[in-house]
Amino acid sequence: MELWLVMALLVLNLLILVLVVWLVLRKPVQDDGRAELLSSMALGHDKLERELRREIEGSARASRQELATSFANFQQALVQQSGEAIRTQNTQIDAFGQQLALLQKTLSDTLVTQLQSVSESNARRMGEVRDTLEKQLAQLQLTNSAKLDEMRKTV
Repeated sequence: MELWLVMALLVLNLLILVLVVWLVLRKPVQDDGRAELLSSMALGHDKLERELRREIEGSARASRQELATSFANFQQALVQQSGEAIRTQNTQIDAFGQQLALLQKTLSDTLVTQLQSVSESNARRMGEVRDTLEKQLAQLQLTNSAKLDEMRKTV
C-alpha cells in the first residue's frame, strides 16, 4: 500500500513539474494571475516534495525494521537447528558408546571363557604328566630296589 502511495505521489510530482515547465516556456500572456498561479504551484510542489520525502523515509524505516526482524528470525532458526543437530549427534554418540561397551563386554567374556578353557586344558595335561612321572618314578624305585637287593646278595 505504501509503495503504491509513493508511486502515485511521484507521478503527481512529475506532472506538476511538467506543467510548471510548460507554463514557464509558454508565450507570456498579459495575465497578472500567472505569477500568483506559479507561486502557488511552487508551494504545492514543495509541500508535495516534503510529503513524498516523509513517505519514502517512513517506507525505508519500515523496510529496515522488517529486514532486521527477518534476520533475527533467521538467526533464531539457525540456533534452533544447530541445537537439534547437536542433540542428534549426542544421541548417536551415546548409542555408539553403548554398542562399544556391549562389544567390549562380549569380547571380555569370550576371552575369559577361552582363558578358562586353556587353564583347564593345562591343568589336565599337568595332571597327566604328574601321573606319568609318578608311575615312572614308582617303576624306577621298584627297579632300583630290586637291583639294590641283588647287589646286597652278591656282596
